[in-house]
Amino acid sequence: MANGNAYNQIYNRLVNGNNDAVGMFAYAIYKQQKIAFLESIRNTRNNEPTSEEIDAFHRTSMLELTINGYREQAEALVTAFLNEALNEKIEQIQDAAKESVIISHLNDIKLQVTEKRTLKGWLADVGSTVIVNILTIALIGFIMFGYNQYSVLNQKTEHAVGLENQPSQK
Repeated sequence: MANGNAYNQIYNRLVNGNNDAVGMFAYAIYKQQKIAFLESIRNTRNNEPTSEEIDAFHRTSMLELTINGYREQAEALVTAFLNEALNEKIEQIQDAAKESVIISHLNDIKLQVTEKRTLKGWLADVGSTVIVNILTIALIGFIMFGYNQYSVLNQKTEHAVGLENQPSQK
């Protein structure tokens, strides 16, 4: 191999530190292309690539244009990866929020049912039913009393006018 530093230099050109995710993805893309290059030669000629072919691949890989291409592809991959992860997290949060609301409503219903099962809840239900029945009876009584008073008033008026026992005209 003519350029012995090509192996080490590509990593250093692509990755700018331990936290450079884009650079690490770019290096993975470089490795993927290198494997595809080697397999292509093996498949077309049924033998290993020459050191000159490998050197040519490394020189091409080290070009600024190629380095920028690896990083651009890596940025697209990282962006897609982060978007997918973000979308999954959003769905998880939405599901958790829905479950939280549903659980809250179910707990409210359970509390209401539990309150009705106690003696106090039972007495409240019976008390409200008794009050409604008493009010209904009172309303009917007032209606009957009013009708009776109307009838008495009618009789007094007929008596005062002298219409009470007159034969009907036919």
